[in-house]
Amino acid sequence: AYMPDGPPGCQFDARNFSQPPAWPRKQNGKWITIRGTQPEAQLWVVWTLPDVRKEFASSPFAYLQYVLGYHGVDSITRVLQDSLDLATSVQVYADMDSTGTQVCFHVALTELGAREPLL
Repeated sequence: AYMPDGPPGCQFDARNFSQPPAWPRKQNGKWITIRGTQPEAQLWVVWTLPDVRKEFASSPFAYLQYVLGYHGVDSITRVLQDSLDLATSVQVYADMDSTGTQVCFHVALTELGAREPLL
């Protein structure tokens, strides 16, 4: 079906901001410890990927979100929470725009997890 573009102020902005890279390789792979103001320690793992907006209809993150966010038997969540007592919760986020794509793995840490980050 034909969909009119509408007035200029409502048209899609097709600019691409992938260059220069928002996340250059030299800035990746760093461990940063920040003394926070909240009582909960957190671990954030962020993977930067190319712009995948064109593949949006195929749900490119469904598999990653399933594998990393699954809470069933022997999942990474159950191991971190129940077996190792390192986490209180695990969440997975994905965001995509013309600068690229970010997949975030967020872990709320227990006292043990905060004390022993390299376990």
